Amino acid sequence: MIKKIFFVFLPLLLIGCASTGGISDFYKSNYSDNELPSECYLKEGEEPEVYYSSNISDDINLLKSNYYQILGYSTFNGPAQGEDLTQNVKNMCKLKKAQIGLYNYEYTDTRNGWTQYGSYSIKRYDYTVILFVSLPILYIQNQRSGFEVIDLNQNSRMALQRNTGAVIDVVYNKSNAFYANVIRNDVLIEINGTPIGCADDYYNFIRNYSGSTFLLKVIRNGQLININY
Repeated sequence: MIKKIFFVFLPLLLIGCASTGGISDFYKSNYSDNELPSECYLKEGEEPEVYYSSNISDDINLLKSNYYQILGYSTFNGPAQGEDLTQNVKNMCKLKKAQIGLYNYEYTDTRNGWTQYGSYSIKRYDYTVILFVSLPILYIQNQRSGFEVIDLNQNSRMALQRNTGAVIDVVYNKSNAFYANVIRNDVLIEINGTPIGCADDYYNFIRNYSGSTFLLKVIRNGQLININY
């Protein structure tokens, strides 16, 4: 579960701008500025929500299932940021107009040395910061299938003893798929009679399908299951 971190407000200024503690230096965006509809972004005067995650993979999926999309991310190694970290993530959210900031850090090493002023010892950490915005209303309304998929990886192929199919990665909350008990990590092999060999097969089907009912064939725990909704 996500553990909410309450904001610590500090007067962090760097060359006239709020500090991001190096997060912006390594930031990679999934979208160009204002590429998404304005409804998706943090509004003027709003405060972003910032969360620490002890399991960032599961928490990313949780946010996605609640109709949020990754706006961009930053990964880097650096000295401990201490109490400044939450504020730095919040400042980055405001800079990019993200509604939610999710972060994690793990200790990597301690570096020791000497300067003319004496010895030093600096603990370093790997930081991961991910920014989210809400999905556009129109996109949500068009999510008739209620789920997203990704390609099988090598481990999945070995476990399943097959090369074809697509892993159900996100099931949107309160969607028809959700109530039909489609589950994350089900392996989709057929939809409405169309074989699914990879993720692109699924998305090509969805783009060309105008209906609203679905018959899925999925593999779950080694068993073939039919799901209708």
